[in-house]
Amino acid sequence: MYLFLSWLFLVLFLFFACLLIARRFLIPYISIPWFTKDKAYLPVNSFFQADMEAGFSSKTFDIYQNIQNGDKRAGLDDHAKEQIHHIMEEHGCGFDEARMIYNQKCMKRNSIDPKTGRPIDPKAVFFS
Repeated sequence: MYLFLSWLFLVLFLFFACLLIARRFLIPYISIPWFTKDKAYLPVNSFFQADMEAGFSSKTFDIYQNIQNGDKRAGLDDHAKEQIHHIMEEHGCGFDEARMIYNQKCMKRNSIDPKTGRPIDPKAVFFS
């Protein structure tokens, strides 16, 4: 009796171990809703949602796609958002223009010419 139970336990254990290993290959072919990972409801990423509501989005910098795709990143950089918001208020410009001004300031701070994208350092060597 003990031999039979031990064999039964071993067979069941191996069967479920094989199912567990093969699960990732079988999931696309099984149509039981509670077994698949796809859900009808996708939670909105609150970070990108808040960025979009604050006006940090445009046609050329569309974060709506990030929200739709369920992007798990933390959203835009807080320091950069503060700087861009300050530029938008100070210059009275839109998001794209403020972003361009912010990037030009960052390039100048890192000794890069904002117009050409080349280093300002006179010791820099270029190969054409």
